[in-house]
Amino acid sequence: MAAYVFMDFIVTDSDLHAEYRERAVRVQEAYGGKLMGRGDVVESTDGELTSRRRIMAVEFPTLDQAKAWLELRDGTPDQREVRELRVRMGHDIRIHVVNGDN
Repeated sequence: MAAYVFMDFIVTDSDLHAEYRERAVRVQEAYGGKLMGRGDVVESTDGELTSRRRIMAVEFPTLDQAKAWLELRDGTPDQREVRELRVRMGHDIRIHVVNGDN
């Protein structure tokens, strides 16, 4: 059963964010993930919006693969670098893993 990862964050370094955006898709794919969408948050019922808040959604074939991506199980040096980029490019990073099984 599919699982979904939703991540939202505030960008603090646009250059690092651009590099992260380019490299993150390859890391997600290495864990079986497929980028479903990403972009600026247009509207929210929770909290104040800023023009720098971004969100992304990734689908994984299984919950275990989503968790493996989150935990970087068997991660390569490149994958670890991408994770570090994520930490450095923004703040207030929230990651939610959702089991697709109703």
